[in-house]
Amino acid sequence: MNKLTSIAKRHPLRTFFGLTFALSWAAMVPWLLAGGDDIPWFTFGPMAAALVTAALTGGVAGLKVLLRRQVHWRVGLGWYAVALGLPIALELATVALNVAFGAQAPAWERHDLRAPQRARQRRHPREGRLPRAGPALLRPHDRA
Repeated sequence: MNKLTSIAKRHPLRTFFGLTFALSWAAMVPWLLAGGDDIPWFTFGPMAAALVTAALTGGVAGLKVLLRRQVHWRVGLGWYAVALGLPIALELATVALNVAFGAQAPAWERHDLRAPQRARQRRHPREGRLPRAGPALLRPHDRA
């Protein structure tokens, strides 16, 4: 057993959080160096850290246990439907109430999966870069 494995076995929680932090920030550095215009998606850090920690502490058997737990259904199918459908239903109900009280109906075409690619093509008219989130999006010159 090498030194890294013995440290991971003695401190699995510290290993997991240390790897999560390191992997997430390691992915963020190239994004920042590239200008950071796109929306960052660094959600792989905790999963990769869990896989590495399970492999270091339990070997192949530890990986099998971790992966088996991720696909084990502990509740009925109806509860999964509630977990997936309730946020969508609440969003639609909120939009319906908002429109019922006089707000303008949302432009649904803005909510497609190709929005980040289109945002890269649409540059800020004055500064030559993407508009930032917040009050800058409400200025008239940002509406294209």
